[in-house]
Amino acid sequence: MLEMGLFSLIRNVLSREPETPIEQVRLENQSIISQIEALAVQAIAGFSVNYNTNSFTGGSPKMPSTMQWPTNTVGDLDFIAQLDLGDLPSLNPNYGLPKSGVLYFFVDYENCFAEAGPVGSNICRVLYAEDGNNSCSLRMKPSKNKFNFPKSNLGFKKVTSYPSSSSRLLESSEIPREVKVRWTDLFPVGLENAVQVMGYAEQLQTEDMELDVEAAHSGIKIYDQNRQMTAGATSLRSRREDWIMLAQFEGLDEVGCTWGDCGAAYFWIRKEDLQNLDFSNVWMVTEYL
Repeated sequence: MLEMGLFSLIRNVLSREPETPIEQVRLENQSIISQIEALAVQAIAGFSVNYNTNSFTGGSPKMPSTMQWPTNTVGDLDFIAQLDLGDLPSLNPNYGLPKSGVLYFFVDYENCFAEAGPVGSNICRVLYAEDGNNSCSLRMKPSKNKFNFPKSNLGFKKVTSYPSSSSRLLESSEIPREVKVRWTDLFPVGLENAVQVMGYAEQLQTEDMELDVEAAHSGIKIYDQNRQMTAGATSLRSRREDWIMLAQFEGLDEVGCTWGDCGAAYFWIRKEDLQNLDFSNVWMVTEYL
């Protein structure tokens, strides 16, 4: 699936009917396309490489000896990736992402689908080592279970990131069906890869992932039992801007780490926490078809 990529797969499924030539789609929809292009930001795409790097999914992390392996009430969390920030191309703006150090991503993979909506530190954890090269050594998972994913080394490139067709940023815009069907042709972002760092979430279902994360973080329900927005939910709308996507991981069938059926996992952090290098309050959302 690394070769094709989740979003290429979705595009192929959606485009089985006869396609309108892409230049015709662009010509007939110039106004809405220009509106979407104006929202573009920079992001980083991670892709599989056949040489050793200090950034990879699966395998065993290279961690400082003083860093504790994260756990929850069930046991040791499962390691899914480490990203050496020194490997990443620079972004403008850089969102407060450090230029050096290593991020480590862990989840309770067996139980991450047990709860609907975003999950917090009981299920996912992100650790940061400021000196992630000189002081680190290979660490094996303390306990042995079936969720030890094979290693896949990562390379990175800078890409342009656009909001998805279901983004709240476009909720006031009427997007023609032919634009939605040809979305990745009109707005190519090079995300046929395993990882995305920063930028817009390539969401599959949720129209307002930031709102869902803020609601989970605040302990406020968005809707009541009649699917009416609660009084407390109104206050969440302004605070959803406090969140930014730290990383997105596509499911990797070949290494056994999938997020449901053709899904992805999204890690969110408050902008202030990222500026302060505080990764203790990261939330994760999983979506799948």
